[in-house]
Amino acid sequence: MEKETLESMSNAEIVDAMHRILASPYQNWLSTWGKNIAFNRYSEELYRRGYAGVIPAWRYGPG
Repeated sequence: MEKETLESMSNAEIVDAMHRILASPYQNWLSTWGKNIAFNRYSEELYRRGYAGVIPAWRYGPG
């Protein structure tokens, strides 16, 4: 799958990407930091769009 820009992704694709980040295993602090940055960008985009659905919340560690 080619990388999509945030603007071209649908709300469902953004939420799915957020769930994939949450489901990914811990590697190290640096990868977790990068995942958190991406996760926050996804959240900001959903808020900017006025998304009415449930926006996943960041959590550290297994759910």
